[in-house]
Amino acid sequence: MIPRLKAASSDHQKQTLDKLNAVLHRYQEVVVFADLNLKMNLLWISVRPVKGVILDIVSAIIESVPEAKLISDRPPR
Repeated sequence: MIPRLKAASSDHQKQTLDKLNAVLHRYQEVVVFADLNLKMNLLWISVRPVKGVILDIVSAIIESVPEAKLISDRPPR
């Protein structure tokens, strides 16, 4: 989840998208699907089952886009 992204300026949205794209590109071997829904301020990512990769991707996203928040169906291990 990326709070207030929908309401941000188009420049800020583009910068955020560029940062997210760079992170997802680094993990292109394991990212199966990624979708940014601006109406909901929600980035949905599906990945291949590789141990530890979810935390690596989340950490990289938060480092690049500090306002991003993790919503998960399971707690990180």
